[in-house]
Amino acid sequence: MLASKTKANKKGYAADSKLVWDNNQFLSCNKILQDASILADYFESQYPGAPVVNLCDRRKNFMVSFAASLLSSRCTLLPPAPDQNKIDEIKQKWGSLLEVDDNLVDSLHETQSCSSVYPATMLTPDTDFTAVTLFTSGSTGRSKPHSRTFKQLRRGTQALKHIPYLNSSSQLHIISTVPPQHLFGLESSIMLPLFGNHCVISDRPLYPLDIQDYIEKMPHPRVLTTTPIHLHACISSDQIWPEVDLIISSTSPLDPDLARRAESRFNSRVLEIYGSTETGALAYRFTTEEKLWTPLPGVTISSEHKEFDHIAHGPHFPECPVNDRIRLECDGRFELLGRNEDLVKIAGKRHSLAALSYILQKAPGVNDAVMLQPTDEGVNSRLTALIVTDGATAESIRKWLYQQVDPVFIPRPMIFVEHLPRNANGKIPQESIEELLNRTRN
Repeated sequence: MLASKTKANKKGYAADSKLVWDNNQFLSCNKILQDASILADYFESQYPGAPVVNLCDRRKNFMVSFAASLLSSRCTLLPPAPDQNKIDEIKQKWGSLLEVDDNLVDSLHETQSCSSVYPATMLTPDTDFTAVTLFTSGSTGRSKPHSRTFKQLRRGTQALKHIPYLNSSSQLHIISTVPPQHLFGLESSIMLPLFGNHCVISDRPLYPLDIQDYIEKMPHPRVLTTTPIHLHACISSDQIWPEVDLIISSTSPLDPDLARRAESRFNSRVLEIYGSTETGALAYRFTTEEKLWTPLPGVTISSEHKEFDHIAHGPHFPECPVNDRIRLECDGRFELLGRNEDLVKIAGKRHSLAALSYILQKAPGVNDAVMLQPTDEGVNSRLTALIVTDGATAESIRKWLYQQVDPVFIPRPMIFVEHLPRNANGKIPQESIEELLNRTRN
């Protein structure tokens, strides 16, 4: 374990500590703030007051743009995907926008110098201005915006720092496969390094060989922040994995069996974060060691509400309904029972679409799959499966499923496709599912 030699100041950051690994070198917090000052100067001279759409894929550039937005007190808009249609939808509501991508940030640093020196303390304003507006993935319907003040973001970071292991005084070296435009990516790979005195790699590796390469480059303690879909890809490869001190998974439910395999392959522990775009991180658990979730400090979930089953309260998000079915314990911990809209009822029997999808993905010859119940066919709509396969047939899959689930949950029809339209976090937006269904029907 490497102990951090630089103490963070009372605002949460250590200006001379290493913050980002970029192009085979460590960059300090001071360097990121200097680059952010150049960008903030450009913002003020060219686009006074306009919100920033941060499309940077490299985490170093994202952090520079995000810090520049904070320095110039403007909101950062984070679309669910770098899709021009999504950006056009945002423009319809917000009007004039400044789109910032990797090319713009790189070119400004090559051609411009900073005429204004912004003090680092301006990164921690005590105002309640809206720092970011994020958009839901659209996996359960149309993408919706949710805003956070800077104070709420900071409080969320402080809550994460109370999780066992993340509360270590050692500087963590974070390898993240999650885009920073996602709230989990923003919290774990931008806010936590910037205000928790940790270091993160700039690139976002997606393929197992790239992830392995970055893990090997980072000193201990190493933390891999990822999603179940990426973790599954790593475990399915035949690589020998270097040791990781902690794996953090979020964005979708993690199967305990996959977590156990990951712990064995990486010689690590798996920490799972539960949250949403509406709330940010809510609770955590060590997946292989406990069934119940522990709320973050200050977070409570109550059932005393007339309209919703459960309501979440916390210092870093507005009061919000919980979209999942949960069972509360007396001490505040809880068990997740599945999403409300995920429950299917057929012939008086119930099952979860997410659970059915995971079972189907385990079928021999199936590379990827999702189970759904189309809504455009009324109450009598049948379960449908979209399947990516390597040699399996409908008959072989059907025989295998008969051994796993009640026959009423066998999908009819099974539609074979080349790939599923998953986004960077492994989720499948509802509109993408509808488009794929329409294409296959036609």
